[in-house]
Amino acid sequence: MAEIAPGTDALIGRNEIADLLGVTPRHISTLRRDGLPSVRVGSAHKYSGPAVVQWYITYKQEPEKKGTIDLRAATAKAEMAEYDLAKVRAETVSTDYMAAQLAALGSKVRAKLQTLPDKYAAELTDMATEDIRELLGTAVREVLQMLQAIPDELDAEEAAADSEDSILDSADDEDGE
Repeated sequence: MAEIAPGTDALIGRNEIADLLGVTPRHISTLRRDGLPSVRVGSAHKYSGPAVVQWYITYKQEPEKKGTIDLRAATAKAEMAEYDLAKVRAETVSTDYMAAQLAALGSKVRAKLQTLPDKYAAELTDMATEDIRELLGTAVREVLQMLQAIPDELDAEEAAADSEDSILDSADDEDGE
């Protein structure tokens, strides 16, 4: 790495300043467009080591002011803000809640389907094929209606739980006063 003697303000070339900062010469050209101090000597740019080091430290410490905001970090911040807003608006649900809801749905479907053989076995023994189809069709429609009603049941259960939570919260508030 290039070094500049203390107390010297000699001008050095692009390769030397790149070596001093630990970057590529091409990056020095990019930094110059961003404001890296330089002096034009003939067709080349020359740099004052101390001025460049001071500018580079400021540049690295204040990237927002230099127009080099990390796009990934900005995108992540925006996504987190959107997620937080959705949570505040109650537009999101936790995976634990969804897992519990799916488990409840599965249990209800399983229970309903398990009762079908016992419920209809005796009736099916001496029936005509067409009558069996009609009976089984009715049984399937019952299960489908039960499935269709589950969201309403879950909403009612959630409303009851929310109501219970608000009652507990108000009781806590009264105790705390």
